Amino acid sequence: MNYVDFRHDRIFVSLASYRDVELRNTVNDLFAKAKFKDRVFVGILNQIDLKEEKYLIIGKRANVREVIYNYKASEGCTWARNYILKNLRKDEEFVLQVDSHSRFDQDWDIHVLEEYSLLPKHDCVLTSYPPAFEPDKPLDTTPKHVFMKFRDVHYSGLPLFLADIGTFKPNDLKGPTITPALSAGCFFGPSNIFDRVPYDPFIYFFGEEQSYAIRLYTHGIDLYCPRKTFIYHYYYDASKNKIKKLHWNDDFKKSLDESKGLARVKYILGMTDHFPEENCKDLNLYGVGKNRTVEQWQQFSGFNLKTGEMSPIALSGFYKDL
Repeated sequence: MNYVDFRHDRIFVSLASYRDVELRNTVNDLFAKAKFKDRVFVGILNQIDLKEEKYLIIGKRANVREVIYNYKASEGCTWARNYILKNLRKDEEFVLQVDSHSRFDQDWDIHVLEEYSLLPKHDCVLTSYPPAFEPDKPLDTTPKHVFMKFRDVHYSGLPLFLADIGTFKPNDLKGPTITPALSAGCFFGPSNIFDRVPYDPFIYFFGEEQSYAIRLYTHGIDLYCPRKTFIYHYYYDASKNKIKKLHWNDDFKKSLDESKGLARVKYILGMTDHFPEENCKDLNLYGVGKNRTVEQWQQFSGFNLKTGEMSPIALSGFYKDL
């Protein structure tokens, strides 16, 4: 494939934030580290306590589109991400979805576009679990190729993905490496993909990555891990951090039922014939594609959605390109 120069294209960054004290630092860092700040646009759904947490509001800022929302009315993670993609995204050529507690490499915008230009076709997604960082500590920016594999089976029967770091140097790779998995906290692709495969707002949280990875695949869209990660993620540790707010820990969340989201995902992916009557809105809109089958994803990934059996390649993560 001939090299295609995407470096003049614009990037829309989706940030769904839930009472997150790291949001401002994330926004500041992504603009400070961008090579071309005028080509980066940020959409934020800022879910906060409207009385006590006004300090979390970003406010008017160039290239930032922010919606302030009462956290008590939040309907979960995938709902927030769907809202941003539907209401705050405009005509930018690319979308980067990250979490609101992230940090970035210098010139990350150019790096991700250059990485995308190395893909075998221009109908793909870059995704990976970002390396960890700790607030107020220096970033470890040692080049790393982080790939994804399967590690276990969730009680729902869905697979659990795991990040691993390759032993080779990222520059030794000819290009991104193909994967059947997806990280919702770091993925990048052409904006039109999110129109063709809209983000399901009715999952709540767990099942988001598995569902969207398989839906993308069945729509003919391949997923790749970049040769080198370009963002970093703050992984919450409840034993060390009592400040970070989590939607499912707030009192009102007790009335919400994640099992409804899991029932929906399992039905969409053909893992059960049980119709999710309590969570069946727009199943066709958020269903699998017709370019490839779920069975083909299982063959490619090495994970059996009915039995939970994992092949050696699923456990290793060393996939060959299609």
